[in-house]
Amino acid sequence: MVKIIKKYLFLCLIALFVVSGCVDKPQTQEDKVGWNQTRYEEYSTFYQLINASGGDPTNVAFKIEDKLSEIPKDKNEFEKTWYLAFLNYKHGIEAGNALKNSLENCHKDYWGRSANDAYAYRPGEIECGNRNQAKRDAQYPAIKDYFNKAKEYRQKIEEWKPSKSLTPNVTLPVQDAIVMSPTPNTTLTHEKLPNAGEFMKMNKSSTYEEGKVKIMEFLKFDCSHCYDVHKSLPSLLKKYDGKITVTYIPIVWPKQSTKSIEAYIIAEQMGKGEEMRDALFQAKFVKGLDIMENTVVIEDVAASIGLGADFKTRLESDEAKKVALTNIEMMSDFDIQSTPIFIINGNINIDPPTITNLEAVLGSLIKENNNE
Repeated sequence: MVKIIKKYLFLCLIALFVVSGCVDKPQTQEDKVGWNQTRYEEYSTFYQLINASGGDPTNVAFKIEDKLSEIPKDKNEFEKTWYLAFLNYKHGIEAGNALKNSLENCHKDYWGRSANDAYAYRPGEIECGNRNQAKRDAQYPAIKDYFNKAKEYRQKIEEWKPSKSLTPNVTLPVQDAIVMSPTPNTTLTHEKLPNAGEFMKMNKSSTYEEGKVKIMEFLKFDCSHCYDVHKSLPSLLKKYDGKITVTYIPIVWPKQSTKSIEAYIIAEQMGKGEEMRDALFQAKFVKGLDIMENTVVIEDVAASIGLGADFKTRLESDEAKKVALTNIEMMSDFDIQSTPIFIINGNINIDPPTITNLEAVLGSLIKENNNE
């Protein structure tokens, strides 16, 4: 009888502790860091805006100082990490602008031309450029370090992000569940990571398939770096003929027209996606035409590759607008803040996004595939 009473009292005591809060409920990772979805969306949008501003202190989107004063950096790990991401971004922009202001003023077109145009420079411009290049090379690593730190803090935040459930909130009938189960011939494989090159693993599901390497390239048709990649990528794809598939995802920044995206989508549907991609880049960087906002120019570009009245009708009817907005949603989902960006197998972000680095990563993955 005494044992029963003691047991009863013990259970009552435990119940009392739970009710009074003496026994804590297990905390999730999100609870521990202080995850706030509303703040996450706010900060992510702002981060993207300042990146799109190109570091221009006069741009209305570039108000990092104001944002830093709003963030309660001592509240929890979530807020503190965002604060450090913005702070390092701010230092990087300040250091970059200081370097830019300290450079000598060569001919106004000098820095906007590629090395292939060197023959067009006057000797004085080349000498000036060489002096400035040495200064840039000496100071750039410190500037890049700020941005890398900002990126590391952003990556840390992404790793805390609650995973979205991929399971539909429905109950399948037994027969449907059986049909949807993997067949005996289905082979489930684990993703593979590169062992060469520089990259960042993203907090996303892998689309890895054995023996295949899939690239998504986020690009803008008014991006000079994207144009450089456009000229170099074909030889790389030829080198690994048949082993790589590329999906091109043209995007635009906020407030830009989506017509360039729509033009590419329509041309691709009409079997001339590659020709349109090349023609838009050529129109922008060789002829200096406005292919981002001017619909008439875009229609002329389409006509130059044999797309006439049907293309014009479809472009002006906003037929591809919905698909274009899907690209913008993907841009947000993958937190694209600059171009070009290469995503391999769904969750490997090539960083820096140079052809040399891309080739190193691809070579590593393809070698692994060949050794399987």
